[in-house]
Amino acid sequence: MAKQNDKYIEGCQGFVELAFGHSAINGKINCPCKNCKNNKRLDKDNVLFHLLTKGWHQDYRDLERWFLHNEPRQQPPPDINDSGDQSLGDGVDDYGGVDYHGLLSSLLNNPVGEGSSDPIGNDPTDVPPTETEDFHKKVQELNTPLYPGCKNYSRLSFIIELYLIKSRGKMSDVTFGEMVHLLKNAFPDINIPDSFYETKKLIRALGCDYKKIDACLNDCMLFWKQDENLDSCKVCNEPRWKPSRDSSLGKRIKKVPKKVLRHFPLIPRLQKLYALENTAKNMRWHAEERRDDGILRHPADSDAWKEFDKKHVEYSLEPRNVRLGLATDGFNPFGNMNINYSTWPVILMVYNLPPGLCMQRSYMMMSLLIEGPTGPKQNIDVYLQPLIDELNKLWGSGFRTWDASMKQYFRMRANLMWTINDFPAYSILSGWSTSGYLACPSCADNTVSEYLYKSKKVCYMGHERFREDPPPPPPTGHDVLSSIGDINVVFGLNYKNPTDTQWRKRSIFFDLPYWKDNVIRHNLDLMHTEKNIGEVLLKWLDALKQEIYDNAKEDIKKIQRPPKLKGASTPRGPRHPLCVPKLHKYHQMSSAQRKAMCDVLEGVKVPGGYSSNIARCVNSDKIWGLKSHDYHVLMQQLLPVAIRNVGLPKQMVDVIIELCDFFRRLCSKTNKAEDFEKLHTDIGPILCKLEKMFPPAFFVVMIHLTVHLAQEARVGGCVHYRYMYPVERYT
Repeated sequence: MAKQNDKYIEGCQGFVELAFGHSAINGKINCPCKNCKNNKRLDKDNVLFHLLTKGWHQDYRDLERWFLHNEPRQQPPPDINDSGDQSLGDGVDDYGGVDYHGLLSSLLNNPVGEGSSDPIGNDPTDVPPTETEDFHKKVQELNTPLYPGCKNYSRLSFIIELYLIKSRGKMSDVTFGEMVHLLKNAFPDINIPDSFYETKKLIRALGCDYKKIDACLNDCMLFWKQDENLDSCKVCNEPRWKPSRDSSLGKRIKKVPKKVLRHFPLIPRLQKLYALENTAKNMRWHAEERRDDGILRHPADSDAWKEFDKKHVEYSLEPRNVRLGLATDGFNPFGNMNINYSTWPVILMVYNLPPGLCMQRSYMMMSLLIEGPTGPKQNIDVYLQPLIDELNKLWGSGFRTWDASMKQYFRMRANLMWTINDFPAYSILSGWSTSGYLACPSCADNTVSEYLYKSKKVCYMGHERFREDPPPPPPTGHDVLSSIGDINVVFGLNYKNPTDTQWRKRSIFFDLPYWKDNVIRHNLDLMHTEKNIGEVLLKWLDALKQEIYDNAKEDIKKIQRPPKLKGASTPRGPRHPLCVPKLHKYHQMSSAQRKAMCDVLEGVKVPGGYSSNIARCVNSDKIWGLKSHDYHVLMQQLLPVAIRNVGLPKQMVDVIIELCDFFRRLCSKTNKAEDFEKLHTDIGPILCKLEKMFPPAFFVVMIHLTVHLAQEARVGGCVHYRYMYPVERYT
């Protein structure tokens, strides 16, 4: 560690000397530490002191962002990552994905195929994008100066950085075009495109383009492959095109589709990961540098990864084959809660990389963008067809790819390990209905649930059965296929839920030959589970009043003797007896106790970036406006402290602290399989204690899902590779 610190100090000193030699004005330069962020100018001693004590600003670790100190672009930076931080590697920009300036420089300095060994031969029909004529033409443009005598920028690198500024600043296309036009007028010798349209053409040639695939307005089908030339949907006869306004004038009008799917090809982007030497080496980290000592640090340490390798030995022998995870969720692109609009991106994560890079934004790849205004729901399988088609090709013979680190070609293949999604999206992707009496996909027909006629909701209790027998594991892929049977649905306008089963469809992921062999196919997202439990817990701590007690008393009576409702249908699946603890007076939290809890939270101060300012979300005796990560911090760190000495019964305080400790241990960055196994056996008794403290209406399905989280962590590895925080930040 001391040796690493010495290297870090030497690197910082080298940077300070170079920066003051290039850009010092009145003996001061911009300080690139975490706090100053290049916004303050300091002298040499203070800059060095800030870098050694506060560390570097995250966005200033890349060579491409050293422009504030006039650093030559081709000169390598001092090694500032020896302090323990994980380097992003060559050619990676933490904002926009692949750094094409670094990528093209690498390709130009190390031409593809030069001095290479090619064990698989030259197949002219299977040429990677880096060898296309158009791509090489754009690579040569890298040497074209931005203006005569310019040494720091080329035409292409300047445009790419300008385009990234547009993306980060959410600049409109019109504004970008006006800015380019202004630069052309102000600097006549500058060599850049004249408009935003010309800029897009330049960017597309690098393989950054997407394909537009027309879709039926009712989500019935894609106008794709053999249906590409159809003018109307073959399922519902909905016209493909919007009606033209000027058809009576006899002019040729461009047809505009009613709905479009944007498909970002996956294969070229996976091949570009191997076009850079450092990144290509990182793609083999899981096989060459990972420590196999029984501690779970990476998905490669998990049973799910190892079981897949045992079933597909030939595939596992090539460490450069890509392991992927898929995540999707809906979001409102307008940022206005008053507008009901839902756009669904489908994002892929690369798990070959070291732990510090797996979930980095730079290596997340958007594969599909499904337009709104409403979510696709069960019809998402229609839109996943292009991605599944690519994954099938990647699983088959693979694609000939140049490995810059080993200076040779190889056949790159890929497999999809699992999906990451919240609980409603779990239903959309898997086909299992996550509502009703049998909402739990792991317990399935063995789910213990009951309808509360007074509270008008389904509760999930009966966790006493998990004291001796652990919760069941999720069903295997073969069990799922046998349960689905020959179920057949028509997507789109004519879609109808099957009435005799909890399954809504046969998921399109089963079109992948290996999908049924995956130990985990769809993950229960810990982020949303923790957030929902935090919301429910705060709500019930604040709302346990006499009315709640009366409702619980009536609910329990009707559970023991349910009323016969005329014309009421019986729940699907078998009915299991619900064991309800003996009714007692539930504790009512007084206003003084609520205020004492809020006073603790209001006085909390945390480091910058740890969470939002939770004190702003506390008003007298009320907590509001917390976000998902705030609930994460609240459940694992703050709530046990806040309720410890406010006067609640000791039994209630103890069980809430045990629940918070369960989530804290579950989210550890490194762990052992036996530790997760212990959590798996501990959660059942915790829920049994909660059943004695809270009424039946407290036990929504999210409370029940906690019994399966530790089991998934034991099989799938650490949860931070399988939850939605990075995906939510990406969108």
